[in-house]
Amino acid sequence: MNHPSVFPINQDSLNIAANILLEGGVVCMPTDTFYGLAGIATNETAVEKIFNIKQRPANTPLPIFIEKPEDLINLSTQTISEDIRKITDTFWPGALTIIVKKSNKIPTITVAGLESAGFRVPNHVVPIQLCKITKSPITGTSANISGKQPARSIEEAIDQFKKFLPDLFLDGGELHSDLASTIVDFTTIPHNILREGAVSPDEITAILNEGKS
Repeated sequence: MNHPSVFPINQDSLNIAANILLEGGVVCMPTDTFYGLAGIATNETAVEKIFNIKQRPANTPLPIFIEKPEDLINLSTQTISEDIRKITDTFWPGALTIIVKKSNKIPTITVAGLESAGFRVPNHVVPIQLCKITKSPITGTSANISGKQPARSIEEAIDQFKKFLPDLFLDGGELHSDLASTIVDFTTIPHNILREGAVSPDEITAILNEGKS
């Protein structure tokens, strides 16, 4: 196995990581939930690398990180409804993923052939900065072999990736999250909670019902 490249997090390493991403590479990074694998979500070569690293089935879509809610306008063809605005205003940045119809900027491979994609603004400086520096959405899938436990440290991530390594590991120390993001599908009416995580269904319902009689 090749020796992993592990950098502490600072402006220099973030710039190096961003350049790797722009060249179609893959970076292991800390997030507000677990360690994740970042590639430019619109770059098919990078996305294919992530599927190989994770040994992830091709029919399983990758979640996408964006810098700010306004980025949805260019990446989704769906009208941003009042309910979606309520949810994003309340829970972003944070551990809640929303599924909306995707634009053609998101390639088919990223979403496993679906017409929709899951987006999130994470509550962590590293993925936000990588989105900002690259001016691109990035993948936010957990750093682990598919079916294994998500990594909470760089050591756990490196230990899993025996066959293929990311191009760079950004070491943000040990993470202490116990829950993945909650996933809410807004392509259906009413919305559908696909995965319960850090944000509870009761919290979502309370926000969506605000102002309604």
